[in-house]
Amino acid sequence: MEEMAGGAVVVSSCQTISERLSTVLVERNGKIVAVVLLALVLSSHGIARYYYGRDTCQDLLYGGRYLGPNVWQPAGCMMHQYSMADSSKCLAGQRVLFIGDSRMRQLYFTFTQRITTEKLKEEKFHENLLHTIPETKTAIEFLWQPEVNNSLNKEYAAKVLSSSPKPVLVVLGVATWTIKLHNAAHEALEQYTVNLTQLTPILQKTEDSTKVVWMMQAPVQESLLSESRKMITNEQLDMYNAATVDVLANTNVELWYSAMEVSNKSQEDTTDGMHLSNEALNTDAQLLLNLVCNSKSRPLDTTCCTRESFMPTLLQVLTFCFFISCGIVSLGLRARLRHIATRPIPEPGPSANANSLHNHVKPSQEGSVPRDPESGNAARKGSDLLQAYKLTSSLAKFGIILFYIFLADRTDFLQKEQKFFTYKSFFVPLVYVLVLGLFFVKKVPKPVVLSVPQTTEWKGWMQLVILIYHITGASKKIPIYMHIRILVASYLFMTAYGQFTASWDRQKFGLVRVCQVLFRQNLLVVLLCLVMDRPYQFYYFVPLVSFWYLLIYATMAFPPLVTRESAKALPSHTVYMLLKIGVFIVICVTVSMSEIFFNSLFNWWPINTLFYWPGQNLHEWWFRWRLDRYIIVYGMLFAMGYIHLRVTKRLNDSHSENLFSTAWTVVSHIIGVLFIAIYTVHSFMCSSKPDCNEVHTYISALPITGVIILRNSSGSLRTRYSTFFAWFGTISLELFISQYHIWLAQDTKGILVLIPGHPSLNLLVSTFIFIFIAHEISCLTADIAKCVVSEDYVTTRNRFLIFLVCLGALLAYSTYG
Repeated sequence: MEEMAGGAVVVSSCQTISERLSTVLVERNGKIVAVVLLALVLSSHGIARYYYGRDTCQDLLYGGRYLGPNVWQPAGCMMHQYSMADSSKCLAGQRVLFIGDSRMRQLYFTFTQRITTEKLKEEKFHENLLHTIPETKTAIEFLWQPEVNNSLNKEYAAKVLSSSPKPVLVVLGVATWTIKLHNAAHEALEQYTVNLTQLTPILQKTEDSTKVVWMMQAPVQESLLSESRKMITNEQLDMYNAATVDVLANTNVELWYSAMEVSNKSQEDTTDGMHLSNEALNTDAQLLLNLVCNSKSRPLDTTCCTRESFMPTLLQVLTFCFFISCGIVSLGLRARLRHIATRPIPEPGPSANANSLHNHVKPSQEGSVPRDPESGNAARKGSDLLQAYKLTSSLAKFGIILFYIFLADRTDFLQKEQKFFTYKSFFVPLVYVLVLGLFFVKKVPKPVVLSVPQTTEWKGWMQLVILIYHITGASKKIPIYMHIRILVASYLFMTAYGQFTASWDRQKFGLVRVCQVLFRQNLLVVLLCLVMDRPYQFYYFVPLVSFWYLLIYATMAFPPLVTRESAKALPSHTVYMLLKIGVFIVICVTVSMSEIFFNSLFNWWPINTLFYWPGQNLHEWWFRWRLDRYIIVYGMLFAMGYIHLRVTKRLNDSHSENLFSTAWTVVSHIIGVLFIAIYTVHSFMCSSKPDCNEVHTYISALPITGVIILRNSSGSLRTRYSTFFAWFGTISLELFISQYHIWLAQDTKGILVLIPGHPSLNLLVSTFIFIFIAHEISCLTADIAKCVVSEDYVTTRNRFLIFLVCLGALLAYSTYG
């Protein structure tokens, strides 16, 4: 199995010329449609931003929807769920003031309960309330002011303008009492407007350090209202809200529209029709905490109201300058190539010279064309120009894609939303995709075990499952999480299987081979590290695959160099190979026994710079490395055993029939199902992820073996594969890495929104664009690899040394710069 680009496998040999042309045409048209869609999306966002601006605090306060119980999604940004510890830390030494009626008193109690373990009692009603936390010197205060009048004006001036310290947040909101006391009289609404107009200059005097929020009146459930409150209708509340907007629209007061949406869309009913439900109150409290705390706490999973002014680093600026330079150079080279192509062909020399030349040609050379040194130099020059053009143009295209990635996930130009898991959101697309793959089935040219089409298909459907897993936030469910762990282990198994086969069976060794594989695996990740200012370990899968690839290669290349051919001539070489694998196992066992010992192996510069994350920490690398260490050994042993069985004729898989007799085929299927069932039962039985992972290390080979048995023992399954899944398998690495920033968002913690307000349509469009960008990245990586990694050993060696110098400089800059 020929491994390419971290797992992508070339399958063009399995297609006819017409099929390949059809595939290329579809891919090209798909990319054109994706570019057009992306251009329209970015243009619409740019126009909206130009005319209306973008304030993520307004996104927080404007509107939104419930994704599920107590999970509110603001309109266009991601909000953080503040714990009591987070809230207390944010509001330490701060004052928060609530002013209003009984609805506001509800919010006061709910908000206060977010920062204290003390159980508050709602005993005092029409009075001012104050709760202080001595440990953090936090004060939460409520002022009973059910109407807008002179009393409210005086209280606001005393408690906000004249007090010290100034409150960090003031929340106001009244109307229901005015409607009730005046029996919904129109004169009361007019007086409310006049009084609010008089209050506005006082509100305008509030210092910039204090956020002033006016809570719009949430609708009531009229059928549940008591007789004394029947006049408080939603029509009345709408009129008071409209009057509030007219007066406060162009002031420094933030109008809290989402408070209406939260209450209106809450799944919980109120007890009396007027006061807010617990779900709405908890959501309102979280919205206020996000409004006040996000710019200070900067949680990693939020984009709402962070007030983050992004300044690109010097390295990011230099990286984009490099890509711009490549684009300029490629344009110049293109013009030069066109000039060469349009030059007239020189006329042949005089006939006398031709005859003279003919007389000097030896008989053995007759019929051949004499070589012209000048034409040969011109041809070589043209070839070099063409090669340089391909390289610079590919890098320039790569730069454009990286700029879009940067725009999508390092700026607030595009909106982001939170993930939310439901079993329906996970399993419906999963079943749909798996069924869709069955409509694109064709026969394989060589029905051998783990054929190239089959392994490519395997990678394809696994990658699609992983994408669904990530976008739905299914990692919270341990059984699903553990089955995804098996998919990652399967990738590593195929890495070990493929590299062992390439070395043992096909004798592929040398610096050129190593550079080809590592370059295609790492190009995208290295560029993302530069552009997105992320550590190498952040994209954990590529460091993991690259590390194990180098370790497997070192094991195979370590003297004595043994292959299947040498083992056939000298049986002792088989023993040597088994001994080398045995040493490999001993090393894995020894290193995995102590995290301290493991850290000592990697905690030195510049290696630690590659594997630190988050911060100055190797624990994440320890966890990733240790989790699937034995599946690598199993992949090597499986490949060696399979090749041995084929060579010794004990296994014949070159036909299209079952591998075994009918009875043994049934038995093998039972064994395969049993292997998978054992792991599935384990994933449901274990109580925590650490416990599950500890056992996973030792039994992950079971479900992988079960899948191989079920897929290959039956001739009807072994001789067929899904071209749909195989197509995705050819770009599995690019899909896995690029999803971080242009399908997901906020470094995988959220979802990128291209079409706001339409979740299903957004998912469809963003997925389409994301897939074809990943395919283009795969194509560009292949083109760049051909230009950079030469088949000539000396050229590759020199370029490799230059790369090491550049890498050292980058690591030194990231460490000391």
